[in-house]
Amino acid sequence: MPISTKILEPHEAAQGTWIAVIEGWHVRAESRSHAQRIIDTCKMVAAAAKKEAKAEIRTALGLRAYGDHAPR
Repeated sequence: MPISTKILEPHEAAQGTWIAVIEGWHVRAESRSHAQRIIDTCKMVAAAAKKEAKAEIRTALGLRAYGDHAPR
């Protein structure tokens, strides 16, 4: 399931602060590109965590990883 993200543009009261919204959490950014990098990093971390979780489940079930021929 993908994480929900969006970028909020600054308005006069915010004094030019961009906001990256990730799963409802607001993170301040210096520019639009900075906000986009924050979002990209969060998505990369989420994908890595998902991949690691799948590997842990395979290990717990006693399944071998691709290319791993050693018995478990």
